[in-house]
Amino acid sequence: MTRTYSTRRRLLAASGAIGLTAVAGCTDAVPDGEDEDDEDGDEGEPEAEPATDVEDDPEEEALDDEAEEEEVEEEVEGEPAEDVDYEGPDGSVSFAEPEDGDEVTSPVEIVMEADDFEVESAGGEPEDGQGHLHVLVDVDCVEPGEPIPFTDRHNHFGDGETEVELDFEPGEYDLCLQASDAGHIAYDLTDEISITVVEE
Repeated sequence: MTRTYSTRRRLLAASGAIGLTAVAGCTDAVPDGEDEDDEDGDEGEPEAEPATDVEDDPEEEALDDEAEEEEVEEEVEGEPAEDVDYEGPDGSVSFAEPEDGDEVTSPVEIVMEADDFEVESAGGEPEDGQGHLHVLVDVDCVEPGEPIPFTDRHNHFGDGETEVELDFEPGEYDLCLQASDAGHIAYDLTDEISITVVEE
């Protein structure tokens, strides 16, 4: 499945514009020649509160919308293996490409490296020093011993890939490369970089 990432700033701006449009569309005008009260002096239905009294914060609504988009799509049922050292593993993982601070164009070619760590496909029995890699976009790395969730911002490379391409909208992004065991339980093996995606 192809995913195209947008910066959080872009998401906030888009959601705020949608919210303002919705508020503007809810304003009722009084037809010409009609009083707000009827001829008998009855007030009738209570008047709607003016749009200026709406206290909803567009930024908070945007954050709520973003959180909903990032909800876990599939439960991770794996449990930490007793004979696997998640918090103090040997080896390391790193981004070979791009490098921290690079300006790149989309799709972004990502090359991952692992030293003293065996990269293999997911799904087997967890073994110490073995597993597969993930690229997390604009979210924190996962705590060691915790499952790496399946969301649009957690890219799992369960076939043992070390070279991939990801689509991004122009903007700044924080990436976390993280290793897990065969059951998607996170190791304390990470590398973090920031990149800027520019238009061609």
